[in-house]
Amino acid sequence: MFFYDLTIVLTAMMAGFMLSYCLTIGSYFNYLLTTKKDDGFSDYYSPFRREKHIPKWYGACVVCQFATALLSLLVNWQSGHWPASLGAVLPLILLLLAHRLTGFGESEELINSGKINDVRRRIYLKWNLPLHFSYFILYFAASVFLIWAR
Repeated sequence: MFFYDLTIVLTAMMAGFMLSYCLTIGSYFNYLLTTKKDDGFSDYYSPFRREKHIPKWYGACVVCQFATALLSLLVNWQSGHWPASLGAVLPLILLLLAHRLTGFGESEELINSGKINDVRRRIYLKWNLPLHFSYFILYFAASVFLIWAR
């Protein structure tokens, strides 16, 4: 049950991160883009992101949750816990799919790198908070399902 319990913790952590993102930095990024304070990205956030290796740290957290959920699914395949473990694997797959289909992923990367244009700005502003709030719901529901199924 070690992987199962760790999956609960990491999935809840991802839910908390997604909600926190919506309430704080995601809203701040939308504010910068809405008010056209693009130097907030190009002069400040982009160098910080690059120098502190933020994409790698974020990626490590996301992959760790996904890998643990996948291990839990494999280990618990024969038990009654496999549906909950499967539920914890799905959020990242849906996140990547949504990022791709909406064009948000490319816009997010370019804007966070300080490469802003009006098309990317519109896509980012349209999808940033709705997608991240949806991810919060997915991770939160997966966490609750994992706890309930335990």
